[in-house]
Amino acid sequence: MVLFDQHIRRAITAIYLILYIQHTSAFRILSKRDNLNSGTSSTGCPFAKLGNQANSGIDTANDILGPIFSSVAEPLLTHGEQIRPEPGFYYQEPNITANPPDQRGVCPGLNLLANYGYLPRNGIVTLAQVLEATSRGFNMGTDLALVLAATTIFTSGNILTETFSIGGPDLRVGIGNVGGLDRHNTVECDISPNREDYYTGKCDNHHLSSRIFKQNVKCAEQQCGLFNLDAMTQQYSQNADYSKTNNPYLFYSIPSLLVSVGAHIFYSYLFSNGTYEFGGTPDYTSISNIVGAKLVTTNNDYDFEYVPERWPEINNSAGKPWYRRGIEFDFAAFLAIVPLVYAANPVFLNFAQIGTSNLTPQTIACDFYNTILQFTPAYYGQALEDSFNVTTWIIAKLDPVFSQTIFGCPAASFSNNGGNCPSNQNANKTNNSTCFAKTNQYYKVYFPTASK
Repeated sequence: MVLFDQHIRRAITAIYLILYIQHTSAFRILSKRDNLNSGTSSTGCPFAKLGNQANSGIDTANDILGPIFSSVAEPLLTHGEQIRPEPGFYYQEPNITANPPDQRGVCPGLNLLANYGYLPRNGIVTLAQVLEATSRGFNMGTDLALVLAATTIFTSGNILTETFSIGGPDLRVGIGNVGGLDRHNTVECDISPNREDYYTGKCDNHHLSSRIFKQNVKCAEQQCGLFNLDAMTQQYSQNADYSKTNNPYLFYSIPSLLVSVGAHIFYSYLFSNGTYEFGGTPDYTSISNIVGAKLVTTNNDYDFEYVPERWPEINNSAGKPWYRRGIEFDFAAFLAIVPLVYAANPVFLNFAQIGTSNLTPQTIACDFYNTILQFTPAYYGQALEDSFNVTTWIIAKLDPVFSQTIFGCPAASFSNNGGNCPSNQNANKTNNSTCFAKTNQYYKVYFPTASK
């Protein structure tokens, strides 16, 4: 517990630091937003051979796999980059039909590491395992991994054993049928790079969304086929616009900002083939394999099927190796980039509906409620579990006020795998079994169009 307390103090210090950066840096560079949303290509296309075609539209599947994406140059390897996976680590599909199943969830990086055995293949992981695996697999700084993993354990895992599920709730964690990384509005949050919001996805916040990845591909197409920082900033901006417009229960706090913006940044800085800042290429082959997006076509249209996450390898369909970045991507480097992305489309903290038609007394009440729920540890819910919802003392007191009245806030739950969808919108409830799946379900196309 002493060690864990130290982790939490460091995480809280980091949250205060990001707040400081937001107020001192982000709003000084709001002028970047117009340039990022203009749809123009980056100048020169340094890693593409056919940069003059970068403004062509993507209308068919052939365009996706055509000149722009197939002509990205090989990465420069000048900082001791290393091939992944290493000898002794191999790809194995998760067993999602086992009882209990292998856990996979909202984070493609952790899913991938479990698929290769860098993390336990069952998806039940400890803090120490996550720190080692993210460093060894992606060269993520231990301090950055610590902030994310310690916060996950605090809100959605077992504090005593420093254990959590990378997917849904799992009895093997030791806190009852609650928690897991999929638990909404803790570490998992709205405005994800390629997952739907909990509300717009009708409770499904953990499968890759075909429509959002299509959008991401078009952002990359404007950057000569690269999912670089400009492309991912545009992706964040468009995702934020969509959430502001379509999600009346959008909730965005300092931790949400850190995770949401950070997840967009990771595509360029951690999923790139080679060291992004020094000639590494966050190309289509690398990104689509790592996030589990498989192109499927019907006539002249296309979608992206969600498949298990893996690295590009010589012996798979990618036909080329993938190199881990050679320079550690630590917390300081990460924090320096966050304001650049966030400034492209700032979301008001704690009251994300400001500036939209969704700002009502109802949503303000729900924002207040979500602030309380966000850092209610799942650990404390284990003794009070029932078959659907888990309550602590504060939730037991406040849920009747906020969820069971005219406010109609999303009902209190420690996981989307067993809680309720937003209760005031019958049209936004779902009978889809994937909403309450115990782990990710692969080889399906999710959300080819926006959910209605």
